[in-house]
Amino acid sequence: MHWLQIGRQQLVKTGLESLIANGCGILGDARVGLITNRSSITKDGIPGYLALFAHGVNIKALFAPEHGLSASLPAGEPVGIHKDETIGAVVFSLYGDTFEPSSEMLDEVDVVVFDMQDVGARFYTYITTMLYSMYACARAGKPFIVLDRPNPIGGLAVEGTILESGFESMVGELRSPIRFGLTIGEAAVLAGAENMPDLDLRVEKLEGWKRAMWFDETGLPWVPTSPNLSNIDALTVYPGMCLLEGTNLSEGRGTDSPFLAAGAPWINASEMVSSLSCEGLPGVVFEPVEFVPTRSKYAGERCSGVRLVVTDRNEFRPVLTAVAIIAAARDQNLEHFEFIMPKAGGRLHFDLLAGTDRLRNALESGAGAWEIASEWDSDVSEFRRRAMPHLLYEPETWQNKF
Repeated sequence: MHWLQIGRQQLVKTGLESLIANGCGILGDARVGLITNRSSITKDGIPGYLALFAHGVNIKALFAPEHGLSASLPAGEPVGIHKDETIGAVVFSLYGDTFEPSSEMLDEVDVVVFDMQDVGARFYTYITTMLYSMYACARAGKPFIVLDRPNPIGGLAVEGTILESGFESMVGELRSPIRFGLTIGEAAVLAGAENMPDLDLRVEKLEGWKRAMWFDETGLPWVPTSPNLSNIDALTVYPGMCLLEGTNLSEGRGTDSPFLAAGAPWINASEMVSSLSCEGLPGVVFEPVEFVPTRSKYAGERCSGVRLVVTDRNEFRPVLTAVAIIAAARDQNLEHFEFIMPKAGGRLHFDLLAGTDRLRNALESGAGAWEIASEWDSDVSEFRRRAMPHLLYEPETWQNKF
């Protein structure tokens, strides 16, 4: 079900809306390559690429990320190349045989425009797609334009382990904590300044956005960015609960509330609720739950565990909470709990999500969630210092929250 809010008062104007309002003048008659999917829509719910085409933009090629142009393909499924019959443009895949525009693809365009809704977590692949594409454009001498969109979980809180050298992957390219507190445009400016000083980068800024805003306070319509992120509740917990992908705990995929529950056939639900309730985790309470996933881990098996009920999303710390859940599962059943090992060597998926092996090592050594979180505080402070000069909105509010 699409979480659309069409018709309500619009408080924030996206970069797409600003570009259209200005007659798309910065594009002129340039041949445009547009990196987009269904998460890019206008205030009236029109797909962004169709709106730009209707306003005379010469879209020569579309580039589709993970989940495809429709934003509906399952996580990890390769995206194929096809033609969009509506505008007659080829849709190149950036999630299949290649993860960035090739030099041959870029030969067909004069400028690359990026317009997709991010979710504010470093391991979400859209931001990596953007950065890979920026690198390609820098090498090819092509301008890169980001049509900015809000960080749906706000731009104040920053939390979690920072990406370390050697742990870069499709689920980690931005050198930031897991929850990074930037808009996609700000992330582009930061990465461009630090890694691509010669890139011709422009951000079409938001209007009316405040760092304290959550997406449901912007007045903008929402289309799920991927099948399991259909509402604000899932978005709120995602920066932490996605870490469970790297363990043998179910994160609720294959249920009607992905990322809002954690469990396994070998978990004692009441014991886990009791353990977590003693942790003093802010902004969240836990309820015992049973569920049977229809797909993903433990498909068709009855799982017991906990359901997260966020009581104060501004105080809630998703990464800390997920680490506490993993630690509670470890302590309850050390014999069964495990981090999923890679099938063909290389880094553990959990380490790639965390951007480091320090988090896993701490958990394996028996450390608790609060102790572990204290270890990333200095990294978060250093990231805030690095990012401050590149903020596009309300830098004075960029405070030490979390």
